[in-house]
Amino acid sequence: MVGTVDMLIFLLYFLVLILIGVASYKRIKGGVDYSLAGRSLGWTVTIGTLVATMIGSSAAMGAAGKAYEYGLGVMWLPIAIFLGYVFFSLFIAHKLRQTDVWTVPDVLEKRFGVGVRRLSAIVLILAVVSIFGAQLIAMGIVFRLLGEPMGISYQLSILIAGGILVLYTTMGGLYAVAFTDLLQFLIMLPVIGFVIPILVFHSGDVSMASITSQLEPRMFNIFTGVPLSMIVGLLFTYIPGVIVDQSIWQRAMSAKTTAIARWSPVISGAVYFYFSAVVVLLGMIGVMLYPNIIAEYGNADGILPLMIAHYLPKGLTGMGLTALFAVAMSTASTTVLIAAVTFAKDLMPTFTKEPLSSAEELRVSRIATVVIGLGGILFALTFSGIFEIMLIAYGIFVSGLFFPIMGALFWEKVTKKAVVASIIASAIVMIAFLFLDTDIDVVVPASVTSLIVLAAVSLATYRKEELTPPVLKADRLQQ
Repeated sequence: MVGTVDMLIFLLYFLVLILIGVASYKRIKGGVDYSLAGRSLGWTVTIGTLVATMIGSSAAMGAAGKAYEYGLGVMWLPIAIFLGYVFFSLFIAHKLRQTDVWTVPDVLEKRFGVGVRRLSAIVLILAVVSIFGAQLIAMGIVFRLLGEPMGISYQLSILIAGGILVLYTTMGGLYAVAFTDLLQFLIMLPVIGFVIPILVFHSGDVSMASITSQLEPRMFNIFTGVPLSMIVGLLFTYIPGVIVDQSIWQRAMSAKTTAIARWSPVISGAVYFYFSAVVVLLGMIGVMLYPNIIAEYGNADGILPLMIAHYLPKGLTGMGLTALFAVAMSTASTTVLIAAVTFAKDLMPTFTKEPLSSAEELRVSRIATVVIGLGGILFALTFSGIFEIMLIAYGIFVSGLFFPIMGALFWEKVTKKAVVASIIASAIVMIAFLFLDTDIDVVVPASVTSLIVLAAVSLATYRKEELTPPVLKADRLQQ
């Protein structure tokens, strides 16, 4: 049960978020401060915000729910994400710092013009708004399971949490997002990564021996415990998804030094991997502790909230509830900020026909934060199913833009016609597969189509004299 102390801890958390937003507001002088925190983030804040952003509700509640069904096979998710972090660190982060661009649409315009920039900005905004909505859904699940003593319904919890999130993000931009992420990281990692598993095992309800003896053998096989289509889908979605994740690019450009930008993602990826391993283990334990959870709640996403309610004493229950909210809030604040900054920096100038001034970019970013935030809240009140929503949203972005972005960064022969054809073909294939009754993850055929069309049309339309060099080509980088 949730006691008075637990509710006070939870309310104190929301108060601190608002105070961080107010303090950050005073540091915002223009668009760069709002979107890149004045390029001032050190090691601790950069690692904290990267881990908190990437964990999200999909890597916590959603992954625990999937581990309830598939066991260790869900570890393909953190494997894919860690590999994406390593690739970004080794081949992109330090070079991106030497360019005058940092957003995905910015990079595409550098090679292919304003039309591609506009198209990619729209795709990016739609994808991150749905991810934002998925995090709000997670907040609603927490309140549904633990917040009833406070008289707060699922819908009201989404409105309250979403409203506070939009408030502090609008006020403080990346300053507020980064420092609230750090706070959330310092809450979620100890509580979920250490305290909950220790208390569950200490209770005597489960042991490693009982886990190995009571669970089906397939739950322990990372290769055969899950459908091959799921493994392929996770790898195709999250390795490229992390590499072109706008939030990671933003952190690389907001870091104080190139060393921080380059190596923080690797460290963050390792921390994320540990956190995910703990969550997957808890999800597997949930099979023994809550055998009827799907019948009661419709899915297994509520395993972590139930464990918090059952195993944490008063006081720590409030911390556990706060940790689950922190998981969702960290990713949600980042996504709404990315969508707003993308609108102000990449979409708005294509209509005004000239770049916005720093003050104009700041004003448009704040207005867009409010509007997009409200759109995400509406999304959360309309849909459900965290893991699936995240996969579809990420899939739209990855299948349509990954290979065009890689071409813009590295390949000399890629052409504008090929990029446009690739994005359109990928979207058509993805929509078609969404309506087909197949086990194939839609992102796989959509991504393969994108690559084939991009390569074929580029080779057919390549004219050396008409093309600009790759964005990360050595002679284009600032020394």
